[in-house]
Amino acid sequence: MFLNFDGINTEAKEIVKKTSYIYFKHLEKDLIGIILQGSAYKGGTIRNCSDIDFQVFVNNRALDNNGYLHYQICKEIQKEKELSRINISPFRNIQTDVFSKETFPSDYSKPIEGTYKIIYGKVPIREASQEEIFNSAVNTLKSIDLNPKFVTNDLLEVLRNKMCLILPLSYDCFQMLGWLLTFHANTH
Repeated sequence: MFLNFDGINTEAKEIVKKTSYIYFKHLEKDLIGIILQGSAYKGGTIRNCSDIDFQVFVNNRALDNNGYLHYQICKEIQKEKELSRINISPFRNIQTDVFSKETFPSDYSKPIEGTYKIIYGKVPIREASQEEIFNSAVNTLKSIDLNPKFVTNDLLEVLRNKMCLILPLSYDCFQMLGWLLTFHANTH
């Protein structure tokens, strides 16, 4: 077993280690790879708003007919409450998507070079091409809702951290901007 935690944001490193070891322990026979994305790897954490984003790749046999991790595996992971015992501060939560090579959704962004960290194994899908990055950025720009309902609805709530209002709106914009800059840098 070789899990690589080099280069991970200092605030996230222990959380990423503990979470990765739990996934490895319960998925080892079907595990292909674990990758870390987002601010836990790249930095730019917004206290109590940012998530730790994992993608876990497994063999098809670990998934049910709907492409979800089998219930029995999820039950085993949750049985000891290992994940819930991890202090995730200053992050909001741990978000994990589980796929096989065959079940990776066509509408998901493929990994982009330099924006993720392989914690374990390999990524069984290819990275996004320059054309895919550009097209995804253009589609994101076209689909941004300039007056999303959650902004006005959340204004009526008492929030501990008002930055959480801005985060969902800014996420698409920053992601798209990053894609466009990556595309521009690689084409000029």
